[in-house]
Amino acid sequence: MNGGVGCCAALWNVVTNSVANSAAGANGLDMGIPSSVVMVAIITDNLNQMTESALSFTAFVYSLATSAAIHFGDLPDPMSGTPGELNLAGAAQMIEILALLDQKTRGNLTAEERQMLDQVLYELRLRFVEASGGGKRIIEP
Repeated sequence: MNGGVGCCAALWNVVTNSVANSAAGANGLDMGIPSSVVMVAIITDNLNQMTESALSFTAFVYSLATSAAIHFGDLPDPMSGTPGELNLAGAAQMIEILALLDQKTRGNLTAEERQMLDQVLYELRLRFVEASGGGKRIIEP
């Protein structure tokens, strides 16, 4: 999932650079426009400037999988850099989003995209079972 980390890091750099510019008085913050509105405008503008190859279906799936890994505590929090705590609800939500994406894109993906999405969902579901302690056997040998 290294591709997902790189994608998230690139997007994170775009957002943090934009926030730094906003904090310096750019983009309407000094005009009384709410910061949340400015943030949405900044992110939308930066996403629109990305090339089509930079934002692909695969990159999108990997970014969601990276978010799940952060919720599992497997990757450090992108804001603080510290290892995250286990957040099963957040991880479950990312898995549900990916499952919805899987259902809604049936028949519209390339073989490579389908295989990648299936593999990511399998690995995240397995990780969820491990993290939730569901790997225990009912009958111990």
